[in-house]
Amino acid sequence: DQAVAAIGAAALHDFRLQFPNAHFLSGYGNTLFGVCHQGGEVGEGLCYYPPSPQLVARIVAWEVGVDATTRLTREVPYGSRGQVVMHRLQESGLLLNVMEQDSAIRVPPQPGTPPWDSLADPGRLEQPHLTIEDGIY
Repeated sequence: DQAVAAIGAAALHDFRLQFPNAHFLSGYGNTLFGVCHQGGEVGEGLCYYPPSPQLVARIVAWEVGVDATTRLTREVPYGSRGQVVMHRLQESGLLLNVMEQDSAIRVPPQPGTPPWDSLADPGRLEQPHLTIEDGIY
């Protein structure tokens, strides 16, 4: 059994219709890096942006058989899906190249969001050769 909680653009739209006076706050993140706030929609997926330049999300190629050091140099083109890599650049904690068990689509900066890359449609990274513990999305 898997415990996965996710919301997509269609479900969020339905909630807005059902509760027209409510404000919905969708986010992507974890306790280590904080939350990337929703900043729109890209295709069928919700788009999330890091709230400050101290939290950096990169999307790198997911290639079975290629070592992590090499994959970290292979950022996917905008609009492509890859593995989420997070960096936290703060005095309270410096965390670099943390490869998440998530995949997402790389998105260029969007109008009304900070001027750095965003990510869209996050979800579980497909790893047929590995077993992933439950997560919440």
